[in-house]
Amino acid sequence: AGETFAAAGVPHVVCCRQEFELKDAAALAFTRQFYLALAVGHTVQESFELGCKAVRATPNLRDAEREMEKFILLPKDGNHNVPIFDAKPVLHWPRSLHGSGNRSKAKVAGNARSGELGVRNMIQEDPSPSPPQFFLGREVDMYIVLNLLLVKRLVSVVGDVGVGRSSLVCALCHYINERKTTMNQIKHIYFVKVKQRNPNQNRVR
Repeated sequence: AGETFAAAGVPHVVCCRQEFELKDAAALAFTRQFYLALAVGHTVQESFELGCKAVRATPNLRDAEREMEKFILLPKDGNHNVPIFDAKPVLHWPRSLHGSGNRSKAKVAGNARSGELGVRNMIQEDPSPSPPQFFLGREVDMYIVLNLLLVKRLVSVVGDVGVGRSSLVCALCHYINERKTTMNQIKHIYFVKVKQRNPNQNRVR
């Protein structure tokens, strides 16, 4: 399929070898690093190489070198030393129109700078909970919770013990944090893990 796009005149085609099965962790690591590199101004060739290096450096990935070699940049004789996003840097972001009015700005806990959107844990000693490893397949749940957060003051994520509520909330906090320049409605994030009293009633808010 990739060669078909290249033959049709598409200047840059990133694909995988059809004869091999690609692991989800490798695909996630490559995609994340590749598009991030493109977004900050790297060339297609540089972004592709950075994506491959990210696959090779992925922890707990068996045969990472072999997984890296499954990615192909076509056409092989094409000129990929060109950036896709060559935008000028923004020196000063415009002030947000959301949240203006009489609402006062809350102070950021910890050592976060003013205006920074930070992930904080108010109970545990670790000030920033790590995102869950290999967190896949919960995009629809994250989408639903995020849309509820944008219109409601309180959203409860409930379910049986071990279903992954804390992981879902933690991943959503990092998702918002990584998009702090575009999600103007959310000013601060506080990750609070509820102390359990009754094991039959466990809730993360």
